[in-house]
Amino acid sequence: MAKVMHIDPARQLAAAEHDLADDFPAVPPAEIHSMVQRENRRYDGARVRDYISILVTGAVRASLLTRNSSRRISRRNGPH
Repeated sequence: MAKVMHIDPARQLAAAEHDLADDFPAVPPAEIHSMVQRENRRYDGARVRDYISILVTGAVRASLLTRNSSRRISRRNGPH
């Protein structure tokens, strides 16, 4: 019988936070942690939990990229 490997979801989310902090050094780690926790709560009660860390990471990354992109545009255009 094949052994099933169980990966702790809390460890997966912690690793996701670490990766996001590396990718977005200008964002305080506490803010990334808060974003990850908020996004993770969206999946409370989900029957399938295997891919939640991937979904959470993708959503937080998209949010940070969108925010980063709009800040770059605002700086480029200057005050209105």
